[in-house]
Amino acid sequence: MIIKRETLNRKSDLALIALDKMDHFVSLLDADGVLLESNQASLNVAGVKNSDVVGHHFADTIWWSVSSRAQNELKKAIARTANGEMVRFEIDIYGQSPGSNRILIDFALKPIKDENGKVIFMLAEGHDITSRRMREREIAHMLMQAPIGICILEGPNHVITLANSTYLSILFDQKRDLTGKPMAEALPELTGSKIQEHLDSVYTTGKSRNGIEMPIQIIQSDNSLKKMFTDFVYHPVTALDGKVKGVLVLITDVTEKVSARRKLEESETRFRSLTDTIPQLMWTATAGGKLSYANERCLTFTESKSIECFGDSWFKKIHPDDVNEMIAAWRRCMQAGIKFEQELRMQDSDGSYRWFLGRALPIRNPEKIIQYWIGTATDIDDQKKVLAELEVAKELAEHANATKSAFLAN
Repeated sequence: MIIKRETLNRKSDLALIALDKMDHFVSLLDADGVLLESNQASLNVAGVKNSDVVGHHFADTIWWSVSSRAQNELKKAIARTANGEMVRFEIDIYGQSPGSNRILIDFALKPIKDENGKVIFMLAEGHDITSRRMREREIAHMLMQAPIGICILEGPNHVITLANSTYLSILFDQKRDLTGKPMAEALPELTGSKIQEHLDSVYTTGKSRNGIEMPIQIIQSDNSLKKMFTDFVYHPVTALDGKVKGVLVLITDVTEKVSARRKLEESETRFRSLTDTIPQLMWTATAGGKLSYANERCLTFTESKSIECFGDSWFKKIHPDDVNEMIAAWRRCMQAGIKFEQELRMQDSDGSYRWFLGRALPIRNPEKIIQYWIGTATDIDDQKKVLAELEVAKELAEHANATKSAFLAN
């Protein structure tokens, strides 16, 4: 900023009025750092009058008496600003705030030059950020206690600025301090991995990346490798100017879920292998009776390509004289929660009907609530024919015996 000397007096009154209307703190210093003027907000925060501070070196005024560190920081800033440099930093100063005589300000010291480029004044500005910092600390405290793993990385080297306790417990078997370390230094085992690629991509493109059940390995305190699966979100963190300044990492340990699912898949594979080898038609249904599984023999017999097709077509295979009785019996058993057993005829692929014995059992949990039904249909056509033949033979034998007895009696 360049101001001609002859314009200063003419504008000073208006400037002072404008400064007093500002909510933030503004002071005017000479080139040596002596205070010339402070606005009302600056005076009010320390409870002083203009006459108490004007004419004193700025570093010796009440605002900076909170600590020798604050005074030294200001003296360095004045020296740099006298050479034409604008200086900005955050610092505690003295202020009459509730419960404390310290307030945190975002402080800036700017040079004011004449037409020849010489620094003739310095403009000091301070914004009270105490409440904002308190809120940020509260938010950081909440993040540290969050049940999801949270890590904040800054810069192209992904320097860790925050890693909450959940994040650390997910990765390590004991507490570690990762703050201030680049990701490559804190977790060297991830260098060159897809995780590193994702972080680089989010930082350069500003687009989020998500991952599900990503396998990772982390070195533990005993140099062993901890193998795990995590769901993650990498989200860009932007500055006020909209530029990406870092990456927010959210991770959840899903190792147990993956392990449980794999065991279930293995169990289902064994179950399917077993049911596909038995000679019966086998199926399962929900507690309400909706078909949920059919073995390969079921699908083949009913010429169904899927469980959905089987659910829509199985009753069409039942003999018209048997279907209504079978459905009624099945509904009675479902409502009563009892075993179902019924003989019925079902149509084979060649159009002929064969006799089957249909059975279904309700499977209950420890509280005796039905969880699902498991059923079978066993081909008994040959047995029925044998029994029928035996019945005919029996009748013929009985008739022969009766004829013989009559003959002998005659």
